[in-house]
Amino acid sequence: MTETNTKNTKKPIQSDEQAILDRLSKVQDLTLDQIRQAQAWAIDATDSVVHTVSRWVPEWSGPSFAEKLPEPKAVVDQAFDFASELLQLNRTFAERLAEALSARAGSSRAAA
Repeated sequence: MTETNTKNTKKPIQSDEQAILDRLSKVQDLTLDQIRQAQAWAIDATDSVVHTVSRWVPEWSGPSFAEKLPEPKAVVDQAFDFASELLQLNRTFAERLAEALSARAGSSRAAA
């Protein structure tokens, strides 16, 4: 038997939960779209500045400390690998915390 919400409607609680998740998903999608758009603008602006400024910067023929630095892609890869591991670690923590809270909430509901 499907539970109903407390407003005496015939709408199952499960659909209320799904509606919340659907709304959250839409907000997340809109947020990601805005971030993508902002990133595209930032890249375009950077390309424009580099193109404009490079005409006035003289060539440097002396030794460069940049030769001692790692490739930019390697630095980005390492940073995002770390961020990925950190995100997974936090996800596992959040899932375990939610399980602990759900177990406590479940025992409270059963007692009521």
